[in-house]
Amino acid sequence: MPANDYKIVVRPRDGLNLSVCSEAEIADCIRKTLRFPDTTTITDVVQVNRAQNLVLISTPDEGRAKTYSSLSEILLHGKSYKVSPYVTAPDDSAKGILHGIPGYDTQADIMASLQNNTPRVLQARRLGTTNSVIIVFEGPMVPHYVKYRGTLMRCLLYKKKIEVCSICRAIGHRQDICPTPAVKRCQKCGQDNPLQEHECEPKCVVCGGPHMARSKDCRKRFATPPIIRRRRLEQRVSQSPQEPTPHRGGHPQRPSRSKERKRQEPGAARSRSRSLSFPPLPTKPRSQSRPRNNQVGWASGPPLQAAVDDKKLQALEAQIAQLSEIISRQEKEIAQLKQLQRSDQPTTQVLANPNEPSAAKEDNNLDDNSPPPKRKAPKVDRTTQFETRVTDLETKFDSFQTSLAQLVDTVDNQYDERAA
Repeated sequence: MPANDYKIVVRPRDGLNLSVCSEAEIADCIRKTLRFPDTTTITDVVQVNRAQNLVLISTPDEGRAKTYSSLSEILLHGKSYKVSPYVTAPDDSAKGILHGIPGYDTQADIMASLQNNTPRVLQARRLGTTNSVIIVFEGPMVPHYVKYRGTLMRCLLYKKKIEVCSICRAIGHRQDICPTPAVKRCQKCGQDNPLQEHECEPKCVVCGGPHMARSKDCRKRFATPPIIRRRRLEQRVSQSPQEPTPHRGGHPQRPSRSKERKRQEPGAARSRSRSLSFPPLPTKPRSQSRPRNNQVGWASGPPLQAAVDDKKLQALEAQIAQLSEIISRQEKEIAQLKQLQRSDQPTTQVLANPNEPSAAKEDNNLDDNSPPPKRKAPKVDRTTQFETRVTDLETKFDSFQTSLAQLVDTVDNQYDERAA
């Protein structure tokens, strides 16, 4: 149906089963009841939803939409049936619900009490005989509070419940418009023609859970509002990648042959009588100096896989440079330690000699009345320290060299793959 048309839903009553009637018969009886000529309603569309047992009418004219919504009964097969029509919400609108509306307020009172609201109220109707009213707002937003005859009332997002018939246990319509009111089924398990002493366990027809249909324990009793579905769709579209999927191997996919033929010169076109199974002949590559079109298409720019490989190669090259710098520093430090070890080795041996005469002289010159000497720290062999440190540095140096060799091999393999 056209998106900009007015949509009117007609719910039949009195046990009218629309599945036994054709769309043409229903459309003719509606036109005859409203006394519409055939030439006037040529742009209107009438569709029957047999699963939900209702009629959907689409019209581009606002006046005819109001006339359709005032329909109260139709004459079909020589019998009069009562109907309940209402105008559906537009596509660019949102539905809210108000609770606690007085039962004595008529439809006109409800519309008059909902004026001077932002966003603007397009439609409002009572849910059956309850104190709840569905409001259709202009735009995709539902306000938190609504002014109703000078009072602020809490407005909630309307979530339509999954309709389950309590007569035939079918999903999609209520019991007041059930096309088979004579059918008797158990409301718990759904058995046909149950006995009075029938004992069973409840089973929900919506989710299959162990509870009654339309119970608060059913997690699927509410349908997702259209505004939520639109937001989820927009979120999925915004999160989906906009770039085309590259061809296997990181190269863009070759365009179709029809597009290539359009880009070829008229003189270079192939003969139409040639078989399509004949393999294409190799063509000479175009010169790089030839001017190209500046428009950006699907295949413009570097492939996604190539850009990822370039980043990996840059990271590996940076890591190689860092390891090379560390190795050079380690080499300098090892050389300095070896030189220091060679220069300090004789001094260390002299200091470690217990037969040093200067040490004996210092012991003889000590005064007997002098305080006891301080405890000397244990002597540490500096040669052993240097050797241990040099060994550790050489071990680290070897590990750095091994890591550097592995990184160089990885980079070489990456370049080879890119070249292939």
